[in-house]
Amino acid sequence: MLIHGIMIENNYTREIVDSNQSSPNYCTANSYKQIYSVLIYYVFYLFRDIWRDNYMKFIKNKAQRKQIYSLPSVFSAIFLSSFSFFPQVNQTEEKTVHTAYFETMISEMKSIFSAQPKIVFILLALTICIFSLLLIIYFMFLREEKHHFFKIAYIDELTGMHNLHWFEENVPKIIAREHEKKFAVLSANINRFDIIRNCYGEETSNNILNYCARIVGEECRSHNGYAARANSDYFLCLIPYQEKEFLKKDLEGIEKKYEGFSIKSQTLILKWTFGICLLPQNCAIDIKKAINAATVARKEADVNFSPIVFFNEQMLAQINLRESIRNFQEQALQQQEFEVYFQPKYHMKDQSLVGAEALIRWNSKEIGFLSPAQFIPIFENNGFILKLDFFVLKTVLSFLEKREKAGKRIVPISVNQSRVHLNDEKYVEDLRKLFLKFDLPTGMIELELTETAFSDIQNAQKIMNEIRQLGFLTSIDDFGAGYSSLLMLNAVPIDILKLDRFFLTDSCDSERTREILSHIVSMANALNIRIICEGVETNSQAEFLMSVGCNFAQGYLYGKPMPQKDFEQLLDQTSNLMVNDSDSFAIKASDMIGMTASEQIAIQIINL
Repeated sequence: MLIHGIMIENNYTREIVDSNQSSPNYCTANSYKQIYSVLIYYVFYLFRDIWRDNYMKFIKNKAQRKQIYSLPSVFSAIFLSSFSFFPQVNQTEEKTVHTAYFETMISEMKSIFSAQPKIVFILLALTICIFSLLLIIYFMFLREEKHHFFKIAYIDELTGMHNLHWFEENVPKIIAREHEKKFAVLSANINRFDIIRNCYGEETSNNILNYCARIVGEECRSHNGYAARANSDYFLCLIPYQEKEFLKKDLEGIEKKYEGFSIKSQTLILKWTFGICLLPQNCAIDIKKAINAATVARKEADVNFSPIVFFNEQMLAQINLRESIRNFQEQALQQQEFEVYFQPKYHMKDQSLVGAEALIRWNSKEIGFLSPAQFIPIFENNGFILKLDFFVLKTVLSFLEKREKAGKRIVPISVNQSRVHLNDEKYVEDLRKLFLKFDLPTGMIELELTETAFSDIQNAQKIMNEIRQLGFLTSIDDFGAGYSSLLMLNAVPIDILKLDRFFLTDSCDSERTREILSHIVSMANALNIRIICEGVETNSQAEFLMSVGCNFAQGYLYGKPMPQKDFEQLLDQTSNLMVNDSDSFAIKASDMIGMTASEQIAIQIINL
């Protein structure tokens, strides 16, 4: 390796040999200089090999590697040219160093040694001294550079803790060394840190990250574990544990212990999310897969608003499904993969069909059949629900108008509306534009919102009044599931309350539930609000509801959600039993515009 590193020109070497052989006193100063040049080359190319073996592995960029690799050659040239008694190389000559004639130089040095041994010893001693000095300086430099490049390669610049690269490289070694222990890989992050960064700025958010890094590091060390910052507010930990339950309790303790961060006179509440992957014992560990599994669990915790989640294989399938749903949502809408189903509503006493609820289904070509529970939460998070809700509403309006113009029976249809709409300034105007495109009686469309949509009562009151002025009925879905306040019922104009199926779980055996429902029905009647209960599946449940004064129901006892064509057949079969329900709602949407809220409410009370 070293011989290969001594690169001397062919012509330059032959010149030394030829000149020395032709001269009786060939041990001239020029010969000494040339031999000394060879020795200096030897020293620096020895350094080059050490440099390559110890230093270059830290440099990943190929261009930088090439530049740095040439440094020993440059240093040797500078060193040699710094001595005035050395002849300068003729720069006009094309001197490309290709190979080394080490044997020739050994022979030349033997000849010089036999003629002038003292001078050769002096040269060798000087070279050894220089080499030793350079070697000491080099290893001091190498030690410092190793530390510097270790920090670049393995230390997070902001927090000073280990980074992802260190974690991936060293955790498998730690697990192999301590194979008798059980380990868990944790992925932890601060909830809604992006909002914190936007609100408080870069400097404060960096202070929070340093604070959190200190917490994570201290807690890991107290449990004989290891911590690293992966990126942003995401941290990775390797922690030994005894039992899964104890590990969970420890993490819950960490969350409560360090949830507050003081910003000037305020205390910012920090909430943590932990995803955990339990590693098998005495097995080879793919650390990247373990980190990915812990990250999947953490994302699942974010979706389910749970602080601590342990990884299982089903989670990975759920993550992939959610990603597919996001990828194909626009395509599905364009290719009409979404289909509106209708679930009928009945008057329980006379078994008459009085309405229906429009429900969305997705039969994806790429994914397969999907229920609303699988895609609605995703669409609410990414905003696609705004498009989907209007698609359902437009489909229902078109369906009703078509039957109305054909002189067939129509009934009021309820359409779910996401709480996301209440934050959209154009929502009411978009409703108005859409409704005016269809010639339908008022009261044929009921817009359902869940209790969670009414967190801002003042905004909800304003929007619900505007919606009713357009000719829509309004209802609260899942009433009772979110512990609605009576103040909301008094402040927000509501036409219909839809009781949650929760009331039916133990209704037949609970006097307490009976009393609660009786009072809810009495209160609704006093406020001229119609009551309907969803999820009715048995005759005993229906009888119980009628006994407390609730006469309208929706559920599998009366009919499952069905495609549009099946619902049309159901309407046609019952058309001879009842007059067209639209006769009681004779005012068109265009006539409703400009009416006051009190006038609209009066009309709704008459229709009840």
